[in-house]
Amino acid sequence: MTVRSVSYELAAGSSLKVGWCVMLLAILLAPLMIMFVVSPVEDTSFWRALARGSALVAGAMLVVQGLLAARLRCLDQAFGHDVIMRFHRKAGFFAVGLAFAHPVFLAIDDGSLWFLSFDVGWRIGLGKISLAALMGAALVVALGRFDYLRRRTVHGMLARVATLSVLGHGFVMGSDGWIGALHVFWWGLAGVFVVTVLYGKIYMPRWGRGQYVVASVLRQTHDTWTVELTPKTRAIRVHYPGQFMFLRIEAAGRREEHPFTIASAPRADGGIAATIKESGDFTRGIGSVKPGSRASVEGPFGRFCYQFHAPSSLVFIAGGVGITPVMSMLRHLRDTGDARPAVLLFGNKTEEDIIFRDELKALPATVRVVHILSNPSSTWNGPLGYVTADSIREHAADLLAVADVYLCGPPVMMDKVIRALRDLNVPRHRIHYERFAL
Repeated sequence: MTVRSVSYELAAGSSLKVGWCVMLLAILLAPLMIMFVVSPVEDTSFWRALARGSALVAGAMLVVQGLLAARLRCLDQAFGHDVIMRFHRKAGFFAVGLAFAHPVFLAIDDGSLWFLSFDVGWRIGLGKISLAALMGAALVVALGRFDYLRRRTVHGMLARVATLSVLGHGFVMGSDGWIGALHVFWWGLAGVFVVTVLYGKIYMPRWGRGQYVVASVLRQTHDTWTVELTPKTRAIRVHYPGQFMFLRIEAAGRREEHPFTIASAPRADGGIAATIKESGDFTRGIGSVKPGSRASVEGPFGRFCYQFHAPSSLVFIAGGVGITPVMSMLRHLRDTGDARPAVLLFGNKTEEDIIFRDELKALPATVRVVHILSNPSSTWNGPLGYVTADSIREHAADLLAVADVYLCGPPVMMDKVIRALRDLNVPRHRIHYERFAL
């Protein structure tokens, strides 16, 4: 198999941190700067000015939230999709607080709870609709009692209602919304919102997704399957080994979209593969997908790849289906003849749970594979238990002094392994992982 050649411009870790701080400051401070640059209304009190400032920042953050959720490749390459989504979540709760503070500050200024009345007129009613929708969107995320698709659909609908309402509220609320630069500010936010919606609802579905056909569906273990996809009309751009995609398979009348790792290494024919564990309503039926089914792919996304760094050696730690991005990197090392020393610590419950077991056996001698089982059969004579500081020291001590570590697995496992690596004095900048709250 020919390996597709790739050339990338990679961001350094230091510039990533600087970019993160710049984006945060821009989102939070730019509207406040506008508020103080604009000539204030003469009779504006401190509390009214504070209310206006909280409304400006909340409005800006709502529109930026849409940008963060739009899966823009420039943001993904600069920060990583998991970082963006975690910031999206935290910024959303902060926006709710600012939006709620706006009427509270006005009530303090007026000395009454007028905003609780239903007879406040349609202009203020728009603000109340925005606040209610925004709080609803936050509750959907906080409670998390829906499945992934329903949660995402309801959250997105409420977020768009909140954004439209707050823009309308800002436009119609008199001189505070129309003086000087604030006029441009609200129009600018409206323009960004419209472009974001057009990008997500028209451009991406029609022209932004790769169109594929399911070539095969192969069983890997008792509860995992590998879905091979070949391009039908257009493929996604070449991916880094370890990245993920949003995959939509049109099968059994369902067209749900879900994030999955691209488990294959970059290939010359543009084909990609996802290895999927049966764990939810959609994935439970993945084995019944028929070859020839149509699929669309958006991506690739993420920065979980050794090509974003320059490690002289590599330590991979995976748990369960968390092996998929690691397997993509191991395949790329194998296919490109990369001779850097590497070790894989792969944790599972039983031997039957080991995904890619035969392929892992056939890796080059430069890659040392160690299976660690927590509930093995009586015939198992390998390492027992979990991936701990002791097991990392035992099987990877010769590489830890210089190696970069790539970790993927269940959240509880990742938290424990990160603490173990820090106890082993592995610097934070050499520990790489991605967390998702999609």
